[in-house]
Order: sequence, then structure tokens, then C-alpha cells
Amino acid sequence: MFRLASPILFKAIKVYGISSILYDSLIGMLQAMEIDSLALTYALAVEGMFFLMKSAHIEVPVWVEAIQDLV
Repeated sequence: MFRLASPILFKAIKVYGISSILYDSLIGMLQAMEIDSLALTYALAVEGMFFLMKSAHIEVPVWVEAIQDLV
């Protein structure tokens, strides 16, 4: 049983380890540049919302486009 699960488990541990190292280095870089990571996350979320609204096949109101120009 363990012989079958070990390749999957070891790959998951490798991916988790690599992603945690990259995450720590990214957060350290943002802190060194004195960028607020929470504000950056909110800004990316708002821009992502605008991108999704424009790429969707729905009619985007004019006021939404005006808000995007202000942000």
C-alpha cells in the first residue's frame, strides 16, 4: 500500500516545499520594497474582477468602465 502511495506523496511534498520557498522569497521581496501585500492583493483582485467582467459575454455598464479608469 505504501509503495503505491509513496510516489504521489513524495511529489506532493516536493511541490509544497518549492511553493513555500517561492512564497517566502516573494513575501520577503515585497517587504524589502516596502509594499503592503494586503493592498497589493486587493488591487489585483479588483483588476481581476474588471478583467473577468470585460472578457465575459455580458454587457458591461458604462459606470463600471469609468470606475476602472479611476482605479
